[in-house]
Amino acid sequence: MKKNVNSKQSIFTRTWRSSLALVAGLITQYSVSAEAATITASSCELSAVQSAVNSAANGDTVSVPAGTCTWSGALNLSKTITLKGAGALASGGTRINYGGSGHTLMSVSVGSNTGKLDISGFYFFGGDSNYWNGTAMQLYGPKGWKNLRVHHNVFDNNNPWTIKGDSGTHGLIDHNTFKGNSFGIMLYGAGAADWASPLTLGTADFFFVEDNNFDFNDFYGATGAPIMDMDSGGRQVFRNNTVKNGMWETHDKARSGLVSANAFEIYNNTFNGGTTNKWKAIDVSAGTGVIWGNKMIGDYTIPIGAIDYKSFDPRSVRLCDGTDPADKNVPGETGWICQYQIGSMGEGPTAYQYPLYLWGNTENNVAVGMTCTDGCNHVKSGRDYINSASAKPGYVPYTYPHPLQAGGSPTPPPPAPLAVPSNLRSTAVSANSISIAWDYSGSGQTSFNVRRKTGSSGTYSSIASAAATARSYVN
Repeated sequence: MKKNVNSKQSIFTRTWRSSLALVAGLITQYSVSAEAATITASSCELSAVQSAVNSAANGDTVSVPAGTCTWSGALNLSKTITLKGAGALASGGTRINYGGSGHTLMSVSVGSNTGKLDISGFYFFGGDSNYWNGTAMQLYGPKGWKNLRVHHNVFDNNNPWTIKGDSGTHGLIDHNTFKGNSFGIMLYGAGAADWASPLTLGTADFFFVEDNNFDFNDFYGATGAPIMDMDSGGRQVFRNNTVKNGMWETHDKARSGLVSANAFEIYNNTFNGGTTNKWKAIDVSAGTGVIWGNKMIGDYTIPIGAIDYKSFDPRSVRLCDGTDPADKNVPGETGWICQYQIGSMGEGPTAYQYPLYLWGNTENNVAVGMTCTDGCNHVKSGRDYINSASAKPGYVPYTYPHPLQAGGSPTPPPPAPLAVPSNLRSTAVSANSISIAWDYSGSGQTSFNVRRKTGSSGTYSSIASAAATARSYVN
């Protein structure tokens, strides 16, 4: 594999009495480019695809030929590669049928890798009704990883949950079709850490689900199949999707025992309830964010609903009644701000208001807002959620389409600067040799660059690259 490395140096200097100056430098940033390989699996059988993946390096492409294959186990993906099927067609493409029980079809767990992982061109069929951890895919990686993309696949009847994953990976799921008798995508966050972290809407620091078609059968009655769910914190953007016979929802600590869903942006989606009455299109029981520009078609009892279980049906947690220290317990408010309730951030004594904003949503072309159904003594319109005639002040949505759709990446934050070596000292070894030493307490360096010049008017030039662990050099 061919690699090119470019670097910039940060330099510290000290002049020795013989007029020989030595400069030790740190590599503070570098880039590596590599010629990626394309590996074609011998067939769509699990063993053949796993063998191709195992032989690939980060950055390579694994191509899976057309065919219909049954997988009775999981394809394990621990590398950041491009995995391409021959097309998401029920016949004529790469169709993977679910075989056996108790497993997912693709398990993504890339450790600390942050390169691009791209999965496309597959038709996934079937599942195990007793396996609740994502029968088609499991998506896990480092927190803040922004290079995961799953696109242009068909997920058919992958019951019960099609995909489960970590919203902290900040990936992208786009241009897929979800169909049959199944649920959609369940994402988990970092729990209480998400609620304690500052929240800025309209950034890349969310998991994005956009431009998908959720075309489920009408098998789940008036509730509608959950097409998206959030739990244990998490931050998610759900935009420009088409939904039929499905409902977007959050989970909360009272029902799941986990920390409640934290933050979301839901906008420019179309929800179609089909030919029968549906309870809700969007069901919010926790968290905050924005809900705007969504179009509901059909007969919904409550198009956008608010509920707070801790206020009336706490189950495994304590009732929000002014006695639970997990709540804010503002005097005179019988417990408000309830732990993890709608329109808040933080928890307990550190909880603070962060109202949920809604605007521009319609049902059958008539404007609709959020309606609270239960727990409304704590979740109040005009305070905890705002049905507004205009956008949330200062809010700007993140770039659409997501940069990964065009092959780019969200702009990463600049790398933290490395520490500068200190206490450069020199010792004469002989009449024409010198030893230098330095101290360094930082980390992340790849080497030390030693430079030298002769005389006060000379020009420094590199003479050696000392190892990252080196603290001395003899010239």
